Amino acid sequence: MLQSMRKPLLILILLTCIAVIPYFLYLDLYNRNLRSIRIELGLDWENYGRAMNSTTSIHCRNGPKRNLMFLKTHKTGSSTLQNILVRFAYDNDRFVGLPTGGDILFGYYSGTPFKKSMMMPVPKSRNVNMLLHHMVFNKKEIASVLPSDTVYLTILRDPATQFESVFHYLRKDVPAFSRASGENGLTDYVRNPTQYFKGRGDGRFWWFGKNGMFFDLGFDNLSENDTYINEAIDEIEKTFDIVLISEFFDISLLLLRDLLCWDMKDIIYLSMNARNQSTVEHVTADVKDLIYKWNKADWALYNHYNKTFWRQVENYGKHRLENDLTELNRLKKEIANFCVEDNLQNNRNIRDNTYKMFNPDGIEVTQYILKKQAKNSQICQGLIYPELVWHKKLVNKQDKPPATKSLWSRLPSSMRRKV
Repeated sequence: MLQSMRKPLLILILLTCIAVIPYFLYLDLYNRNLRSIRIELGLDWENYGRAMNSTTSIHCRNGPKRNLMFLKTHKTGSSTLQNILVRFAYDNDRFVGLPTGGDILFGYYSGTPFKKSMMMPVPKSRNVNMLLHHMVFNKKEIASVLPSDTVYLTILRDPATQFESVFHYLRKDVPAFSRASGENGLTDYVRNPTQYFKGRGDGRFWWFGKNGMFFDLGFDNLSENDTYINEAIDEIEKTFDIVLISEFFDISLLLLRDLLCWDMKDIIYLSMNARNQSTVEHVTADVKDLIYKWNKADWALYNHYNKTFWRQVENYGKHRLENDLTELNRLKKEIANFCVEDNLQNNRNIRDNTYKMFNPDGIEVTQYILKKQAKNSQICQGLIYPELVWHKKLVNKQDKPPATKSLWSRLPSSMRRKV
């Protein structure tokens, strides 16, 4: 019996070898292509191809979406998200509407809602594709600037940690926070907020003293009316295509990538504008409750979107999410290993002003330092450029004719498939 089975078994093994050998020949060629790309870019993209194999989104039927409006909330991870979006705009020749006067704020110092007149003049040959900088949201004015197919997005954070971060980061800039000058300033403030917060118009950035995220989205942050707050959330729901959640940043990015039909490499990032963890105040349960009570609208807004977020995650699919998170983390680790030193540095120790992040007095902001091998890499540089540097680069580029092919376009077409 064994003798009779030997011949079919040998035939099966032979056929298997014939089927597998071309795959390994292709794999060898593919890996050699990757090595040549790595030399060209100065990066280790050994696993780049695997990132291109994620399940294709239903949103990709009409190609990637490249007209965006990002409402930048504050101390929510928005600087990191903005860096991702600005890099995409720069690399894909998207025209970004920029504030006048060489600033990065659309009238934000006064808290005035966005107006078209706040933008730098746009060349007649160009249309605005993106708005990405600090502003108070004004739907009508923004819609008059951007194309009708624009995707609207923003990001929220749990008000307890967001308010703690804002309080310490802007303590010397917001008069209400400055008045709570004791050692336990945050606790004192939320236990008796009306002692410190004097309401509308109380100095520069007064709105951070109460419901700052709600204010950024264009609504009355002083309202305690449940009906008004719920109607505002309904309006936000109708306007914004996606709301990211800071506590689940990577998952949020995958949902965004899915919606926009972007490549995995488009959402690679290094964290920006993060405080030194030693300066972060641990917020106790009772202080959290007081923060939620004082920031009633922000808390209602966050709760609403935290629920809708997990429905989106469920629709994305557990298995697909696990695979995509693995690939995203792999790529993040690879680019970090190539681009930056392992140890974060305090802002004050950064000698090259090109990469020096803004930080208020008394606040320690940590940031990355490029490795020697990465100092001439445009990709690595872009990952850690502060907002002001990117602003200058956009101004310089947009004063010129449309750019030539992007750095990423050098990749072979087989590796640039949309995921």
